[in-house]
Amino acid sequence: MLSLAALEAPLRLNFGGVPYGQRVAFLSNDWQAGLVPVYLAHRYRPTGVYREARSIHIIHNLGFQGKFSRCRANPKTLLGLGESAAQDLHKDAALNLCKGAILCADRLVTVSPNYAAEIRTPQGGFGLDDILIQKSKMLRFSGIQNAIDDEWDPRTDKYLVRNYGLESFAAVRRDCKAVLQKKLGLVVTPNAVLFGFIGRLTWQKGIDILTRALSWLLGPGMQGLPGRAQAILMGAGEQQYQRLVIELQQKNRGAVCGFTGFDPAFEHQMMAGCDFILMPSRYEPCGLPQMAAATYGAVVIASATGGLKDSVKGMEDPNASGFLIQPPVTEFGIRQALREAATLFFRNPERFQQVQRNAMSRSFRWGPAVDEYEHQIRLAMISPPQRP
Repeated sequence: MLSLAALEAPLRLNFGGVPYGQRVAFLSNDWQAGLVPVYLAHRYRPTGVYREARSIHIIHNLGFQGKFSRCRANPKTLLGLGESAAQDLHKDAALNLCKGAILCADRLVTVSPNYAAEIRTPQGGFGLDDILIQKSKMLRFSGIQNAIDDEWDPRTDKYLVRNYGLESFAAVRRDCKAVLQKKLGLVVTPNAVLFGFIGRLTWQKGIDILTRALSWLLGPGMQGLPGRAQAILMGAGEQQYQRLVIELQQKNRGAVCGFTGFDPAFEHQMMAGCDFILMPSRYEPCGLPQMAAATYGAVVIASATGGLKDSVKGMEDPNASGFLIQPPVTEFGIRQALREAATLFFRNPERFQQVQRNAMSRSFRWGPAVDEYEHQIRLAMISPPQRP
């Protein structure tokens, strides 16, 4: 109904008595709106409607495809679509809305250039890599890096005890850190390196191996360094992973805060108070915390996958803005990155602050992405439709 309403709206709306018209571009997001390009190709165009309209389908996470049992979801009786549409939708004894959208859309976009490359492989394509390769060969598939909203600005952030910018961040961030430590029951001391995690507690985010690696760091991993380690983990998700977070806190009181929920004020304060933000994802289409963290001067430790690889410059780069863990992500790889980060923080504070400056100097605003989306719309409107 959502997809049909979107397709009917331009036919019904008018402004000052003037119909909106049929020369429109439809942008559909993920499987929930995946029937928009399917209906456009199989229901409207064959009857002469929307011949000049084009569809662009945007994939945010290919791990979620909208699969439904063919026994319970018949395209003809449930969706009012014929056999040709059924062929586009069927995959592995299921009705797959994402597959249908990929085949029928005039153009495809995903949320980072590197993720666009990854999902064209058997390892990252979740069974749809073959049709994504076809779309790419037709030059109808692009990756556009997502961005962060303007609310992410340490100079004006209402959630911070003090605001700051690139020219005056070090002392203010220490104050933000102390406030955060006190608020969350951690030992209040500048002589601690503070790691933060913000995200869904799922297998994709690597929370299982992260908690094991942090347990090591909080114990023998800090030997030889002149300080202690602390960690804040915030997120909701599967019960098994929530238990891991809670257990880590219970075993390390005063050094770990495990918050199994989500609070936007808390998220902003973590960006301003944590020294490092952790993103050890097994795969990550784009990711947003790494961009917010960079803007606030929290150094990112992330897997070199998807949009993380596009938005974090590793320590081998002259303009390094964070640490990249090469995939596949393992506990050993996370341990090594945590240890290197802690060593940088304690042993080379000048280099650490330079990495912070490099991160804060980068821009992750929507302007360039908007320009790219407008370019894709122009290309779609001047190209022939994908399906007759």
